[in-house]
Amino acid sequence: MNERQKYIDKMAEQLKSWDNEIVKLQQKASQMNDNVKQKYQDEVSKLKDRKNQMQQRLNELKQSSDSAWKELKGGFERSWKELKSAFSKADSDFKNHD
Repeated sequence: MNERQKYIDKMAEQLKSWDNEIVKLQQKASQMNDNVKQKYQDEVSKLKDRKNQMQQRLNELKQSSDSAWKELKGGFERSWKELKSAFSKADSDFKNHD
């Protein structure tokens, strides 16, 4: 397996992991009191949208030519870091509200 395929597989696995995390956060949000429930449900919705955007970008990486791959990978990694940070923040916010 080449380096490119290893990278794509790794990112696909992380996206699946984040799907599971979204489900957990949705469950936590649904158990919160009404004063904060909507805020957390909105946050989960935004995470889900961003995760779906990353899935689309990963699909673009899969389809890209070797020359476009390098260019797309840089932008993908920047977006990836932002999404990872958003998940960490949401997880922290939810833990602080338990």
